[in-house]
Amino acid sequence: MPGKHVHFSKPVKRVTFDVAPSPASSISSLPSSAGPITPPSWPVLLPPVRRHSHHHHHAYPPPPPAKPPPAQLHPMLVVAKPQAVNFDMTLHPSFVSTSYASLSTRPGLLSEPAISPPVSHMTLHLPSSTWRIDVRPKLNGAYITVSDVLHALYCGLRENVRKEEFYSLPGKDAMKHVTAAYERRCKRVKGSRAADDERKAGVKRVDFLLDRVWFAGLTPVANNSWLIHLS
Repeated sequence: MPGKHVHFSKPVKRVTFDVAPSPASSISSLPSSAGPITPPSWPVLLPPVRRHSHHHHHAYPPPPPAKPPPAQLHPMLVVAKPQAVNFDMTLHPSFVSTSYASLSTRPGLLSEPAISPPVSHMTLHLPSSTWRIDVRPKLNGAYITVSDVLHALYCGLRENVRKEEFYSLPGKDAMKHVTAAYERRCKRVKGSRAADDERKAGVKRVDFLLDRVWFAGLTPVANNSWLIHLS
């Protein structure tokens, strides 16, 4: 037919792409009778990890440290009515007793921790005084026990009073009261020789307490510091 002629390109062979594990892809030709063409199985890429720039990094403050549990004082050392412990601090702690049956029948009572959780140092303060009594673990060497507290009280109050401390008392009446407490304490010592030795040892801190020589418990003042209550 005269005029324009339409040309058709030769049939193009169908190809499929086989994605190999390596980055380079290989091409293989398949005959037209190989079946329908399936889409290539391209690997699915995960989204890249977003890295924060050093200049845009938002630092969050660490959580506050957990607060330690509140200190729990041993029942023998708390302020209570009636008092949990009968302790005349002019006498050795071997004379200590308790009026509470639940405590008196407990084995190893005085060997129990003075504070829970246990501590290795306590400071005891006398009311209206600059004297301090340091308590350390003597019974087991690891933590302070009830026995350690009672012995520290007894030994701390048996320290001798210096001459300037005695004469710094507010007036002659105060000096007379302390001297009378000293005489009463010496008279309670059994045996004339022992009483005489006690008298020669002089005035001690416990004499400044006058007749308030009974331990009535402890209350917290600050970290590991405790106020001594007297009766």
